[in-house]
Amino acid sequence: MPEQGRWVSLINYLREHSFSRWMFYSLLIGLVAGLGAAAFFFTLEWLKYFVLDYLAGYPMPAPAGEQLVHGVVHGTAKSWILFLVPAVGGLISGLVVYTWAPEAEGHGTDAMIDAFHNKQGEIRTRVPYIKSVASVITLASGGSAGREGPIVQIGAGFGSWLGRVFNLDTKERRILMLAGCAGGLGAIFRAPLGGAITSIEVLYTEDFETEAIIPCVMSSVVAYSFFTLIFGYKPIFATPTLVFTDPRELLIYAILGLVCVPVGWIYSKSLYGLRDHVFRKIAIKPHFVPAIGGLLVGCIGLMTPMVMSGGYGTIQLALLGKLSVGLMAIMIFTKIFATSCTIGSGGSGGVFGPSLFIGAMLGGVVGRLGEPCVPVGSGTAAAGAV
Repeated sequence: MPEQGRWVSLINYLREHSFSRWMFYSLLIGLVAGLGAAAFFFTLEWLKYFVLDYLAGYPMPAPAGEQLVHGVVHGTAKSWILFLVPAVGGLISGLVVYTWAPEAEGHGTDAMIDAFHNKQGEIRTRVPYIKSVASVITLASGGSAGREGPIVQIGAGFGSWLGRVFNLDTKERRILMLAGCAGGLGAIFRAPLGGAITSIEVLYTEDFETEAIIPCVMSSVVAYSFFTLIFGYKPIFATPTLVFTDPRELLIYAILGLVCVPVGWIYSKSLYGLRDHVFRKIAIKPHFVPAIGGLLVGCIGLMTPMVMSGGYGTIQLALLGKLSVGLMAIMIFTKIFATSCTIGSGGSGGVFGPSLFIGAMLGGVVGRLGEPCVPVGSGTAAAGAV
């Protein structure tokens, strides 16, 4: 009874003091989101190392700021394992998701937006855990997806759960859901302000949720601080020194912007086209469809293994100018197809990470082809990838 009395007193105090209430909520959500992001990242990196590096014999490059696993694998590459593991991962992920939390399928952001607008900020308690497990399995087994979408749904799920614990109304529960989303993004991106802004503006096409700005910023900063305390403060990517020296470079950037439009359109149409017109029309239980997408990803991986999983290490190589124009051009379209197969089939993962990959490869191609138009050593290729 004394514990219950103290709990009731805390709730009553928070209800009476608005500023203290939101400070407490934001701090708590930031801590939980930061811990969730850290556990997600740690588990993903080690499982990916075990499956792709150790079992398949295909070491995946890592960006400069995410050198978590330093083990070196000595052995021959096993192409048949690389081909099969995405299907196995898709099968396990599909069984986990469609058995216990079907709303955790796909990239996660749509589900968070739907919960905000149509479900009064309610996300079932099990969703963050199912989403975490399914996304780690998908990415670690080579599925082409990002980790940002899952962390959105995971953080939002924690915020929604906290709103239920404190018996908050719909409006406050929605704000906590956004604060959880901001915390997860701020931590996994190592960008607290960017995570907060993204969480409040992703809900609408022409507006943003102004009342959630302060809780989102506070939560994102706390989560970022907790995450970087564990994994360090280095930025994800190491970039060469880029100096603007010639106005002719602006023409290259303008061309890059124009080229990005049709490629982005192709990416979107491919993702939702395969999902709606191919995978959802396969006459089997949805539990098993991600395995089919995984088989297709395995076929792609045999040709260009660097498009598998998140691909941040490959982006790092492009930033440092270590990839050829031909390889980058090929990986633009193989990454689009691999991501469409992974997410479109119901695999659990985000779509933003692959969009960074596609944009980096596209920028590298345009920059490299545009180098003859600008002074030697201007770093146009690296700048384009950035």
